[in-house]
Amino acid sequence: MFIRNIKEELYRGFHNRGMYMALVLGIFFIICHFLFVIMKYASSYIGVYINIDYPSNVFTTTLMFDMEGVFPIYYAYIFPLFAALPFASSYYDECKNGYRNQVLLRGGMGNYLCSKYIAVFVTAGVVVSIPLLFDLMLSMACLPSLIPQNGLSIYAVAEQDWMGELFYTHPFFYIFLYLFVLFCLAGILASISLAVSAFLSGKYIVLFMPFIVSLILESIVTFIGKEKWSVFNIVFKGRMDISSARIVFLIWPIIAVISFILYYRAGGKKYDKL
Repeated sequence: MFIRNIKEELYRGFHNRGMYMALVLGIFFIICHFLFVIMKYASSYIGVYINIDYPSNVFTTTLMFDMEGVFPIYYAYIFPLFAALPFASSYYDECKNGYRNQVLLRGGMGNYLCSKYIAVFVTAGVVVSIPLLFDLMLSMACLPSLIPQNGLSIYAVAEQDWMGELFYTHPFFYIFLYLFVLFCLAGILASISLAVSAFLSGKYIVLFMPFIVSLILESIVTFIGKEKWSVFNIVFKGRMDISSARIVFLIWPIIAVISFILYYRAGGKKYDKL
């Protein structure tokens, strides 16, 4: 029963208006980055132009490592919204329209709540990862994949950063590991919407709650002088220093556990409407 519930929730999570909208917006964003950033650097390889500097490459221009453009900044700030858009408000909607009660007639409360959480987590991670992978493929189609050279100041990742040595030896492996971190971060942010679904009234408040929480945390870490710990900094630069990595792997799992407990306990209450 539990596996069937997960399959049903994942199907509904990947086949709904929110998911399609998030993917369209994400791909549109990446196409803009491709046209205005990647193509600018790719044009330097066309014709007789000779670049006497170290050439631009995949690991300096892809969205995750673009240090000069505004597109990474924009993506970092819409990251929590992308995470919540596909399926994070589904529990709220299902409590409002009565679908939740119909599901409970076919299976237990625990199965339903856990499968919903998994589906929300996975869809959030997928919807933020696909645009980044698409951007990486566009970069690889237009620019060389030169192995990063340590000592140059053109890379976003320094050797002393978290997994810095891996970036300079196996950069693609580093990218996929970092994408996994962003996948999990997006899932945790989306789970915040689940946690507040039973306490707040209003679908848009539920959808925007991950963004609001990110802004609050941004204000707190800025106030205490730890800007590198913010969600936006982690997403923006495609890198984490050691202190940021410790916070990510300590604080955010705690947030995930708290949000799950709040969601599970509130979801266990017997009510028909929010």
